[in-house]
This record gives sequence, structure tokens and C-alpha cells, in this order.
Amino acid sequence: AWYVNASVYDWWAGASFGSRRFDAALPGFGLAMAVSLGFIAGHIRRRPLQALGVLLTPLILWNAMLMGVYFRGAIPPDGPASFKQAAADGMDLFYTYVGYPPSWPASLGGDLPPSAYDLSGSLAFANNVFIRMGDNDALHLGRGWSLPERGREKTSRSVRAERAEIFVALNEPAPYGVSFVGAAHGLAELWLNGEPLGRLELGAAGRAEIEVPAQRILSGVNTLIFEVTRPGRLTLSEIRWIRPGD
Repeated sequence: AWYVNASVYDWWAGASFGSRRFDAALPGFGLAMAVSLGFIAGHIRRRPLQALGVLLTPLILWNAMLMGVYFRGAIPPDGPASFKQAAADGMDLFYTYVGYPPSWPASLGGDLPPSAYDLSGSLAFANNVFIRMGDNDALHLGRGWSLPERGREKTSRSVRAERAEIFVALNEPAPYGVSFVGAAHGLAELWLNGEPLGRLELGAAGRAEIEVPAQRILSGVNTLIFEVTRPGRLTLSEIRWIRPGD
């Protein structure tokens, strides 16, 4: 049942049916759970300190994520911080490095970072893509970006290193207009699918657009790389991939 259900491309089975296809396997899972609980109970009786260590591990991980969020500037050093937002930023940081744990081990060790694996695996290709940085960018985000920077009207991300990556899954080769919105006077060199694309210059209005010919677009996942001379120089809030006429 596991193999058959995993062999179809829409393994999530649409919006309604979901994993109820695995109901027939519940008795087997129940027996395995009973054996596991019996083993765990005996182990706790023999080594209670190890059990205590397991219980404390989530608190250690939370503190590590909180330190990462703080040193990346998402928590103000001299003001109040929202617990909800700190938790969300901590999960954002965790997801950037390891992706979705249910996708392991397939998402580890490939060409794409773990956080972008689900974009290629879902076959959710599109004609037009609208990425709001810090909002709906999780599947598109590669290495090199800051945590979300929240303004009054929009969220944004900055390039933290010398380069940062964005991934988009497109249906087919076609000419595209790619528009960028961000902080004024941003500057970067662009690379698309391993080849130079041109220079991105955000003017005083913080906007720019680049035309991409059809022969530069792949059917599937496309990789856009931003190279900057100084980290933090480029801050983006929106990236749009639009086909002419759509």
C-alpha cells in the first residue's frame, strides 16, 4: 500500500481524500506502537536520566533557534518581542536548513537545498509566479537570504551572503518578464540556470524589470541567483514571473 500510494505524483491525493487510503494499515501500526511503548517503558525504568534528557531536548532546540533568530536581527535587542513571531522565525530558520522532515531522506544531498525540494517534487508548475518575500516564499527560497524583515505594509528579505537563490517551477519555455520590488538602489548580478542573465538595478523607486527570452527558461525548476558585492545591499519584497499575454 505504501509503495502504490507513493508511486503516483499527487501523493497527497488531492484536497479531500488525503491519507485515508492508509486506513487498512492501522492494525499493523497499532501492533508496532504497542511493541515500541513496551520497549520505551522498560528503558525508562532502567535509565530514567536518559528519559529526562529526551524531555529537555525540545527546550535546548528552542534556545538554539532563539539565539539564531536574535543574531540574525529578527528580535530587537532593546525592545519587546512577540513569542509567536519568534517561534515563527525560529521555524523559518529551521526549515531553511533542513526542509520538511517528512521529505527526508529524499530531500537531502541533492542539487536543490532541502527547503526547495518540495517545489520540484509536487509538480506544481505554473505559468505565472508571484513571490512575496517573507510571506509565501517558503518553497521558492534557496540559500543566502535573511529572516523576514517586517515593515508596516510589506515583508522583505535581504541577501545575507555574496549570493542568494530563488527557485521557480514553470510549465514550459516561454518569454517572461521578471519584475522586482524592494529597497531603493539595490544592486546585483543575476544568473539564471547557471548562465549570466544581466544586472539588476533597483532605482530610487525600488523597482526593476528584466526580460527573459524563451530559450533561457526550463520546463521545471529554474534557478535564479543574485550575486552582490556587499551583503545586505539588496533587499526584495516581491518577485513576479509573468508571461506576456497572461
